[in-house]
Amino acid sequence: MTIRETIQSASRLAGLTAISETPSADELAVGLEVFQNLIQGLPKVRLTDVIISAAYTADEYDRVINAGSAYAVTLPTTITDVVSGEVRPPLNGAVIEVVGTTTVRSIYISELGAWQTVSGLTLSSTQPFGPEHEQGLRAMTAARLAIELQRPDVSQWVLALAEEGRRMIRQRFRQTYKVTTDPLLLNIFQRHGVRL
Repeated sequence: MTIRETIQSASRLAGLTAISETPSADELAVGLEVFQNLIQGLPKVRLTDVIISAAYTADEYDRVINAGSAYAVTLPTTITDVVSGEVRPPLNGAVIEVVGTTTVRSIYISELGAWQTVSGLTLSSTQPFGPEHEQGLRAMTAARLAIELQRPDVSQWVLALAEEGRRMIRQRFRQTYKVTTDPLLLNIFQRHGVRL
């Protein structure tokens, strides 16, 4: 589904347009801005800054600082897990942000098996979170679009759908944190019979 279709559906859901109507060009422009701001903030993650001086393959949750976009940055198709050493696909909802002459934020959607760009979207762009999250994104866009167009009388049903969509996206895209343990500390505990 394109972002235009998501915004049109959100506009109907919020009661801003009738079923047979299409939002105006101005309403679509506002809808795109609302959608872009919404999608940029999902999911909430902590990124690690990496300043590069050569071509680089990013890791999950990297913010790659690429001054002047001088070097090639590759998004990974596989990750070697730090704890188990196993090779796996990137985590669902993993984020990589590349900061150069422009900022490009990408999120890995395991259902689609690909990195999706969530910055610089247009009305003809494909909705990047995949079909699983279409209803939630539509409801969240409807609630925010109604407020932006100064018609905040959105039904409780739409607000409940929006909240459920936000909760589902945050749950599916939950960031995991790598835990490291000091080997010296482990030795001390093991010598004293403490089980971890």
